[in-house]
Amino acid sequence: MAPAFSAYFVAFTEATGVIFLILGLGTRIIAIPLMITMLVAIRTIHWANGFEAGNNGFEIPLYYLLMLLVLLIYGAGRFSLDRIIDKKLKK
Repeated sequence: MAPAFSAYFVAFTEATGVIFLILGLGTRIIAIPLMITMLVAIRTIHWANGFEAGNNGFEIPLYYLLMLLVLLIYGAGRFSLDRIIDKKLKK
């Protein structure tokens, strides 16, 4: 894939993903592309530097990946737009 396209695609995914995660909207759906982004970042950039974040290692992207995995499994939670919309649709 072209590097310039990939850079813009990842930037767009991360920017919209953060907004969706803050709002709790489509949390499980947006977690998947963000997890893929973290896996690619770990493999292509951070892996060669080891674990430690101080050496630009994969520590922090791994934490993000684990957080996204939790959101994928459990969802956004009680105060999310997903929950509010779900309650409205069940009425």
